[in-house]
Amino acid sequence: MDIQRTATDVLVIGGGGAGARAALAAAENGVAVTIVCKELIARSGSTPMASWGFAASFGHADPADSPRQHFLDTLREGRFLSDQDLAETLALKAPEAAQELENYGLRIRKKEDGRYEQIIVPGETYPRSLIIEGGGRRIIQVLREQLRKYPQVTVLEDTLIIGLLQQEKEVTGAWGFNFREGALVLLEAGAVILATGGNGGLWGFSDNPSGNIGDGHYLAYQAGASLVDLEQMLFYPMVVIDPPDAQGTLLDYEVCIDPAFCDGKLFNGQGEEFLSTKALPARDELLKAISREIRQGRGSPHGGVYLDLRCSSKSREEKEKIAKTMLSAYPYFKELGIDLLARPVEIAPAAHYALGGIQIDSTCRTGVPGLFAAGEVTGNIHGANRISGNALAETQVFGKIAGESAAEYARRKKAEGQGKERQGRKARQEQVKAVQERLAEWFDFTDVNRGGRLSCQTEVFPPIKTSFQAKRSPHALKQRIREIMDQALGYGRSEEGLQRARQELQQLEAVVPQLPVPSGGVFNLALLDALEGKMMLEVARLVCTAALARKETRGHHYREDYPQMDEGTARHTVLAAMEGEMVVKLQSARQASGLWESAAKEERSP
Repeated sequence: MDIQRTATDVLVIGGGGAGARAALAAAENGVAVTIVCKELIARSGSTPMASWGFAASFGHADPADSPRQHFLDTLREGRFLSDQDLAETLALKAPEAAQELENYGLRIRKKEDGRYEQIIVPGETYPRSLIIEGGGRRIIQVLREQLRKYPQVTVLEDTLIIGLLQQEKEVTGAWGFNFREGALVLLEAGAVILATGGNGGLWGFSDNPSGNIGDGHYLAYQAGASLVDLEQMLFYPMVVIDPPDAQGTLLDYEVCIDPAFCDGKLFNGQGEEFLSTKALPARDELLKAISREIRQGRGSPHGGVYLDLRCSSKSREEKEKIAKTMLSAYPYFKELGIDLLARPVEIAPAAHYALGGIQIDSTCRTGVPGLFAAGEVTGNIHGANRISGNALAETQVFGKIAGESAAEYARRKKAEGQGKERQGRKARQEQVKAVQERLAEWFDFTDVNRGGRLSCQTEVFPPIKTSFQAKRSPHALKQRIREIMDQALGYGRSEEGLQRARQELQQLEAVVPQLPVPSGGVFNLALLDALEGKMMLEVARLVCTAALARKETRGHHYREDYPQMDEGTARHTVLAAMEGEMVVKLQSARQASGLWESAAKEERSP
C-alpha cells in the first residue's frame, strides 16, 4: 500500500463540535493544525443531529440562577459520579463559550430586551437552557466557517485513524487509512487531541450515526490512557420504533410531554397512562418508568410504549407552532408523510450518549504525554446521567481547553530542538514497518480481481447466530456485536448476561484475522467494516468489563442483580492496559475546588 506522510503541530482526530472548537482554539494560538475526519467535517457525527439546548447560567429568565447552581445540578443529576472539578469548569465557562459562538455568527434566541430566552428542562433548578437557532448543525457550520479563516488549518476527510504513534510512551502522531485515495497515512504531530465522539453505534437500537463506535476509546486504551465509567450509556427515553420509516428518530421528550410545550401523554400497551408524577422526570427516571412497563409485559406491539400528542390540553395550532420551532424531528416526520399531531407513535429507550470515556483532567490531559481529549469521547464530566443542554456546552468548553492545552504542549515540544526530532523520525520509520505488518496480521487481504478468497474454515467460527456464520463478513461481524450489546448491555443487566456477552465477544476476536478483506482500492468499504469491527470488539469487551465491575445501580446503569444505588462514596470504574493486560479498579470521584467543595458536600447530604 502507498503511504502518505505529513507533519503538523496539533493533530485533531474528529471533526464534530468538540474537534472543530479544539482546532479553532489551537489555530487561534498560532500553531499548525490538521483535522482528521472519518467522514466529512461538519456533515457527520452527532453534533449536526443535536437539538437546540445549550446550558449556560446567565440568569436572564431567573436571576437566582448561577454557575454554582449549574454545578450543583450537574452533580445531583449525574448521581454524584461526576468529577467535581470538571463539572465546575463546565458551569463556570459555559456562558463565555455561548457568547464566543454568538461572536462567530451563531444566532441564539433573545427576548425583546436583548437578553437571552432561557427555558427550564428536567434537572435544572432554574431556567438555564439557551435556544440555539439551527441547533447543533448550525454550531458546526459556524465553527467550520471560522476554521476557513486560518490557512494553517488542514482538513483530511474520509480517513480512519487506526492507531497512535508513540515514542517512549509519548504520543507523537497517528496512522490510519485514507479511503478516498486508498492509501495509508502517517501523521506526525507535536500533540494529539481525540475528539471522535461516543460509542452509541455499538448498540443496534440507537439514535447515533453508525460510525460512533468508540474508536477514540480504542485508540486511547491502546496508547495507555485510562477509560472511566464505560458502563454508563445514556439511553434516551423516547426514540421511535414504529412507524418503521421513522425508526431510530429521537423525539425531544421535554417538548413532547411537558405541559409548558406540547403536553402529550405516554400510554402503555393496555392504553393506561403510567407516569406517576405530574412533574417532568429526569432522563434516567423516565427511562426507568418506560422500561418498567415494557419489562412487566405492558408494552406496545413492537416492544415500546405510545406517545400520543392528541391527548393534550393544547390546541392543534398551539402544538404545531411549538413543534415547528422546538421539536427538531418534526420537519422530518412531515417529509415522511407522518402527522405526529394526529396519531400515536411507538417509542422506546435507545442508546444515545456515552457518559463514560477517556479520563481527563481540567486541562483535557489524559495522563499519556502528548495526548488530549474533549467532547463525548471523554467520560468523567456528567456522571451517571446528563442534563439536556450540557452536551453542546461541553463540546465548546472543553474543546477550547483541549486546543489551548495541546497548542502549548506542541510549542514547548518544538522548542526542545532538532536532535530529538531526528531520533523520533527514525523511531517512526520503524513504526511504519510495524503498521504494515500489523495490518497483514489482522486481516486476510485478498486480490479483489480474483473474487475474494475465503481462507477460513467453518470450525473457526464459534457457535453463534447462523446469519453471521453464513456470511462471515466484516459487516456481519459488526451486526453481531450490536446484537450482543442490545441483548446484554441495554437497560437491565445481570452477571449471567454480561459474562455470556463477554465470552462471546472473546470468541469473535478469534474470527477477525480470518475475515476476507479485499486489499487496496478507493472507498474500500469492506476494509472500513473490518477495521471498525476490530475496534468495536475491543470497546464492547471493555464496556462489558466495566458493567461487571459496577455492582450497583446508578443512573443509566441498571443491574437487575444489584438494583440499589450504593449510598456511600460514588466511585468510578477505571480500565487501563498495563504491560498488555487489562487492569480494572474503582476510584473515588475528584472533588471541586475549595470555592464550591462545601456546597457539593451539602448537596450530597440527605
